[in-house]
Amino acid sequence: RERYYVHMIDTKGKKIFFGKITSKQADFSLLENEKKQLEYFSDANYFMVPKIIDFEIRNNYCSLVTKSLHGAFKLYHPDRNSFPKLISDEISKNKSQIFYEEVQKYQWWKKSQKRKDIAASFRQYINNINNRTIVNVSKVHGDFGSENIFVNNKNKYCIIDWEHSMGIAPHKTDIIAFWLGKNYKVIKRNSNRAFQKFKNNFQNYNQTDIALALLFMISVNFDLAIKIAKHWDKK
Repeated sequence: RERYYVHMIDTKGKKIFFGKITSKQADFSLLENEKKQLEYFSDANYFMVPKIIDFEIRNNYCSLVTKSLHGAFKLYHPDRNSFPKLISDEISKNKSQIFYEEVQKYQWWKKSQKRKDIAASFRQYINNINNRTIVNVSKVHGDFGSENIFVNNKNKYCIIDWEHSMGIAPHKTDIIAFWLGKNYKVIKRNSNRAFQKFKNNFQNYNQTDIALALLFMISVNFDLAIKIAKHWDKK
């Protein structure tokens, strides 16, 4: 991946800083985006984010260094916990509505159209959305379903890895990502069975919003979203 993850320790072996370093030019913008999101959420009410120590872009590498999480924080993994709605609501508090034709102007949507691994039935559903359909959008974390949520014994949350966060993205992206993370075992064992569970869980939601949330996750290489989307014709 042309990327390194580095833990920096003090003389006693305690982790003090954590660094992401990449020499892949295409990833420079991802680390720069994460830096911007960490700055944006540095004073969030319901969660904290790692403090930025250093950020650099050079000709041949980009690096982001943050303060390490204290040992009291433990992983808040989706498969063992409920969706942290207060956190999600704070991230997406600037919810708005736009026409679908506006969605198609964003880079994540354009990127999704270049993928060759999207099931034909799902692609057809996306292509058949009327341009004047109202779509709910908001700021999202973008990768809320993997190991990016931590909590300590005082019920204080820390959210990491903001590379794929977007200011205008499908509003349901983070709840879909969390569900995928929660059900990753059944998705990998039997994606058809997982889809039936997915369908039952989100049957009362606006299906255009759900489909676009899956599309966003596909655009950022979320394999579990691809596995669910391939059964879309069974809706």
